[in-house]
Amino acid sequence: MSVWFVVKVDFPRLDVNCTIDTGDQVNVEMHCYPQDERGGLHTNFINKYVYFLTDLHSSQKSVDVKYRKLAKTYQITFCMYNVFSSLPDYVNWFSLRTEEGFQLTDQINMVVIELDKIGETLNKPVEKMTSVEKWSLFLRFAQEPVYRNKINDIIKDKEEIGMAAALLREISQDEHERARQRSRKMWEMDMYTAKEEAKEQGHEEGFAEGHAEGLAKGITEGHAEGKIERDRYFLSLLDQGLSVDEIKQRLTQTTTNN
Repeated sequence: MSVWFVVKVDFPRLDVNCTIDTGDQVNVEMHCYPQDERGGLHTNFINKYVYFLTDLHSSQKSVDVKYRKLAKTYQITFCMYNVFSSLPDYVNWFSLRTEEGFQLTDQINMVVIELDKIGETLNKPVEKMTSVEKWSLFLRFAQEPVYRNKINDIIKDKEEIGMAAALLREISQDEHERARQRSRKMWEMDMYTAKEEAKEQGHEEGFAEGHAEGLAKGITEGHAEGKIERDRYFLSLLDQGLSVDEIKQRLTQTTTNN
């Protein structure tokens, strides 16, 4: 496999774009922390990857190339948290299909690997693990000392994991710059989306809070204005020569009628 760029940005995410031996394009991303989304549906997460998956697919050379010969494109995202809580598998593969399951095309593919679901695989002998299981365990537990022996066994068994860091250092500056631009755009969209979500939530909470505050304020101000009007009415009755008892009776009648 020939890796053509890697970028790490100031965000809890690592992106690697590569072209494999078949010519297919693969974007691999490590996502560490979930974004707060309304309803917990991860709509921003999903739509973001659909957007950049199709953007990567359409970026390949199309002049003098037959459409049937376009390379396939894959977005592979490793998540340290659950995205699809209703799906038991930690690896979920999505492509263009009908509701009945008929696949329209395998040109664009999105794979989400939820590392938080893979804990039980630690009990599996390394020699019986698949490559995906080894990489997933490495990415999930490499930084945790308690699993160091298991991770070392995986590195010994899977040479590519040990070679990965060395391969990434061989990337050219031009390719690095292209990756920086794409990853920067992804970062900016992440930040914009997070800000807009916070703004919408703040507006809703602010409206509810402001409505309650305004209602309370209105009641308080209404009570104060009512007291002033009542005092004025009381003085006008005194000016008319009514006694205090007659005024009390008049005020009681007015309150009952209202």
